[in-house]
Amino acid sequence: MIDETIPGLTSVAELHYLERLVKPVPPSSNLCEVGAFLGRTAYVLAATRPDCRVFVVDPFDADMPNWLRPENKIDGDRNRYRGQSQFDTFKTFLHDCNNIAVCFEYSPPKRSFPAMDLIFIDAAHNYDSIKADLDYWRWCAVDPTALCGHDYCEEFNDVRMAVNEFAASIKKSVYVEPGTTIWKICDAA
Repeated sequence: MIDETIPGLTSVAELHYLERLVKPVPPSSNLCEVGAFLGRTAYVLAATRPDCRVFVVDPFDADMPNWLRPENKIDGDRNRYRGQSQFDTFKTFLHDCNNIAVCFEYSPPKRSFPAMDLIFIDAAHNYDSIKADLDYWRWCAVDPTALCGHDYCEEFNDVRMAVNEFAASIKKSVYVEPGTTIWKICDAA
């Protein structure tokens, strides 16, 4: 399920692809989003799979007036929620999703998590942060192919570099859905 009114940087095509990624996950699985912003992709995970638990890892400390400026490439209804905190806006959009467990932490977190059947990484986009996230979350994933994320593109070359190096180090490949910037670790071709 998709709610296009939730502000975010993920395109509608990317939301549809994420929806397709989460549909085959087994019932009662654990899913995780690392870096939730206002909940655009967390909503897709939680609403598409209400039978699964969705962990959301984010410190919820974004500078909202800066993010919601008109020049930023944010889709959705940014004006309606101007003035609210990041977490209050997140709660507004996901109030009907009873399967979400919020973890107020930076990633990689200091605590351990259960095994996850899908982990969507979209937190800090610098090389060291992406590398640290991949190194941490790989041990929570039921399989490395449970790892996926956002912004695999020229604009975020650090994301591409860290994801490519990680995949090569575990002898896997990276798949990017055409028309999106969503990457997924997959078995080597």
